[in-house]
Amino acid sequence: MDKKEIKALYLKFVQGECSVPENRLLIEYLKTHGNEDDLPSYEEVLEVISGRKKMNDEVSRNILRYIENSDSVETPRKTINISRYKWMWGAAALLIASFAVYLLYFSPGRMQIVRSESDQKQVCVLPDGTRILLNSNSEISYRGDFGSNHKREVWITGEAKFNVAHDKTRPFIVHGQNGFKVEVLGTTFSLKSLDGQTRVVLHEGSIKVGLDHDTLKTIILKPGEMASLRPDKKIDRTEVDTLVYSAWEYDLIPFKKSNLQDVTKILSESYGIDIIADSSVEHFDFTGALPTKDLDKALKTIQMTLDCQVVRLEEQKFMLRK
Repeated sequence: MDKKEIKALYLKFVQGECSVPENRLLIEYLKTHGNEDDLPSYEEVLEVISGRKKMNDEVSRNILRYIENSDSVETPRKTINISRYKWMWGAAALLIASFAVYLLYFSPGRMQIVRSESDQKQVCVLPDGTRILLNSNSEISYRGDFGSNHKREVWITGEAKFNVAHDKTRPFIVHGQNGFKVEVLGTTFSLKSLDGQTRVVLHEGSIKVGLDHDTLKTIILKPGEMASLRPDKKIDRTEVDTLVYSAWEYDLIPFKKSNLQDVTKILSESYGIDIIADSSVEHFDFTGALPTKDLDKALKTIQMTLDCQVVRLEEQKFMLRK
C-alpha cells in the first residue's frame, strides 16, 4: 500500500468504519512497516475523531487495562520538537488502542454480536457472504473465527430471515432456544426463537431441523413448510404460506384467523398506544397483514375487513365496536 492508502485506511479505522479484513491489514502493516510519516497528522486525527461518539464504557476500561498492563519501553533521551513529540505520543496511544481493539473484537473464538434496535430492522452480512435481516429487538452472535472449523454457526434470539451463502464443505448451523437447531448448505429461511416460541419457515432450498441433544431425530423441510418446537421438545411440521411469515420484512404484521383481542393487543404494543375491542366485536377473527408504521391505515383495514367502527376515546386510546 502507498502512503495515501495507509493514511486513508488509518482515518477510516479511527472512525470505526473498517471491515474486519481492513483492520487486520492495517494492524499488520503498522507492526511491520509503519512509521509516523505514513500516518495522518495529529490535527487530522483529532478533526476526524472529535465528532465521534464516546466509546462504550466497557470497551474503554478494557483498552485502558490493556495499556496499563503493556510492557514499558525505554528510549534514549534526546531533544525533539514539542509538536512532533505530541503527535508521536498520540500515534502511540492510537496504535496501542488499535491492538487492544484487535484483541477485544477480532481475536479467534471471541463472540461477535449484532443487535437490532426496538424500532428498526438490521442487516448483517457474515464473513462468508451470508445475508441476515434481523427483525426489531433481535440478536445474533457468532465466533470471531467463524467458519474455520469446517462449519458455520450462529446463535439467535428474536426473529431473522437468512439468505445463506452456498458452501457444500461447511454446513451452516443456526442455534435457537431450547436446543432447537437448523442445518443448511445454502438456502433462504426465516427463524423465530423468542419467549419460548421457536419455529423455522423454509422459503427456498432445503434444511435439516433437529435438537442439539438428539442428533438422531431430525426432519428435512421442503419450501413452504414450517417446523415448530413443542413444549415437550417434539418438532411439528406443517405447510404454510411463507409470505405470512416474512411480512415483518416489509413492515407488516401478519394474522391468520386471529382473535380480535389478540390483534388489538399486538397493535397496541407495536404502536405504544391503547387499542381495545368492545364486547360486540371481541369474538371476531381477523386474517390479513397490518402495517407497523401507519396506524390510520392499520385501523382502517380492520374497520373495512370486519365491518366495524373505530372510535377515538382519548389521544392515545381507541375502541373497536360494531
